[in-house]
This record gives sequence, C-alpha cells and structure tokens, in this order.
Amino acid sequence: PNLPKDQLDRDSPWIQADEPEKGLAIRQAMSLAINREQILQTVLGGYGEINYAPLIQYNANPELVDPSWELPEFDLEQAKQKLAEGGYPNGFPVEVFLYQDEVDTMRVGEAIAGMWEELGLQVTRRPSEEDILDPLLNARDTAGFVFVKLQGNEPMNIVLHQYASAREDGDYKINHPIIDEGVDAYIAAPTQEEKYAIQRETATRMRDEMIIIPMFNVDLPMVVGPGIADWSPVPGDKELNNLNTATAAG
Repeated sequence: PNLPKDQLDRDSPWIQADEPEKGLAIRQAMSLAINREQILQTVLGGYGEINYAPLIQYNANPELVDPSWELPEFDLEQAKQKLAEGGYPNGFPVEVFLYQDEVDTMRVGEAIAGMWEELGLQVTRRPSEEDILDPLLNARDTAGFVFVKLQGNEPMNIVLHQYASAREDGDYKINHPIIDEGVDAYIAAPTQEEKYAIQRETATRMRDEMIIIPMFNVDLPMVVGPGIADWSPVPGDKELNNLNTATAAG
C-alpha cells in the first residue's frame, strides 16, 4: 500500500492496487485460515514455536518480541469473512510452490495448501526445487503463487538486504519500502538497543501490513554422539557451527 499504485498489481486478489484495504483483507484471510499449531505438531513434530512477526523476529531473543504483540490466530470463519470483505467470497486461484529445505517446507506448504482449500481458494500445487524458485524470484516472475521460505537468525540488515527490498539492485524476493526504511534506520542506529527497537518496529509494520505471513521459529535438532562432552552452537544458526567449542568426552 505504500508503493505508488503504478508499481502494484491491480489484478492480484491479495494486492488490489486500486483498493489496497481489500488486498489487505485477503492477506489477513489467508493468514487466519492457517492452523499453525496443527502444522507445528503434526508436520514439524512440535520442534519449534509459532512466531509473532515475519522473517526478522525470533522468539528466543526477548529483545525482538514486542510485549503488545499477539500470536497469529487460526479462525476459519473470520477468514471467510475477510475473504468476502476483500471481494472474493468464492475464492480465487493460487499456486503453491512446494520444495524441500532443511526443515520440511514441502509438507508445511502442502498443509497450507489444504487449509486454503478449506477457505475456498482454488489451489494448484507445484512440486519443484528451490533451485527453480530462486531464478523466478530474482526475475520477479512469481505473480500468482506463494511459497514457504526458511531464513536463519542473522542481523536484520543482512536478512532483509538478502531477501527483501523495494530496490532494484540486489537478490530480493519481497519488495516494499517499509523494509528499506527499516534497514536504513537499523544500519544508522549507533547502539544495539536502538537496533533492536528498530527491528521490532519494522517487524510490527511488516506483520500489520501482512507483507509476509508469519509462521514459525523452528528448531533444527542436531544429533550429537556420546563422544562429545559439551558444545555451544550459535542459537538460530541453521548451519553446523562453533565446532571450536566442542570438547571430547572422557
């Protein structure tokens, strides 16, 4: 809604450049239709938590959680009301891009697809690979489909410069000036306390505008054998890390 109308899609149900409040209602409907707790328990085995805000909010760090936030709701009836408010009471076609990552993004995406069918959307599933998705994202050739994206815990400017910007000069997947404003302020902030505050503010704007639908902070368990006495991996880093802290048993 903060982009000039000529840069927004008039035909996309979840954008509706000429009536952005209706596009927002559709995005809210799509979020409300997702039963996150069910996905967390049945697909992810309970290894994780529902998160408050998208992409740059991590429950394990209390500095990144605004106390006024509430967790995303699951309410199918309210979702259907929002769908009607957005002008699509009978749903619309949407393509769900399914691919496998370190966390089971394939089955998470499949679960969401089924829940959106319960909402009344006409869902097409597109099983593929992330190597196919990334060039489409880079070319901004993703009109009409959605995907689940996994992102590790890194500083806000790294995450959002890598994945999200309204600018044209990077590897961006999501385009919105809220993101650029937040990144610029974050980089300029002199203290970590101020950076956390900017990260919370940016996450709030992203969740309120439903620019990205928040899902989970997911645990990524690593199996360690009895030969390791102690190890301190970096929280939130999805790669095998900090092996210099590992000590042998015995």
